[in-house]
Amino acid sequence: MQGNHSFRFNDCASKLIHSCFESKFTCARTKSEAIVVNVLTPTAMKELKDDLDKSNCITILNDASNQGNKKTYPIVVRYFQPYVGVQVKILDLQDHNPVRLLLSMSIT
Repeated sequence: MQGNHSFRFNDCASKLIHSCFESKFTCARTKSEAIVVNVLTPTAMKELKDDLDKSNCITILNDASNQGNKKTYPIVVRYFQPYVGVQVKILDLQDHNPVRLLLSMSIT
């Protein structure tokens, strides 16, 4: 998703898209998430892996980010491509959820 929009954005956007295209077209949160997770992400990760395989200079950055009560840990790579220049892309984005951690510890 571009621009840090959540999948919930598509619940509203789908009504606008519905008015522009055929009436049978729908694509709200669930379908959008499935497209991003199952189609776009694997393609983007393959392209990133191919780019990193060709790069001589790679920097890996990580940090913690707080948004309200949610803490995320992005892993970002920066690399140089001769004809494109410096590229910065997200390699991984982990979220820290203490409730999920406690539940997984109590189950195992």
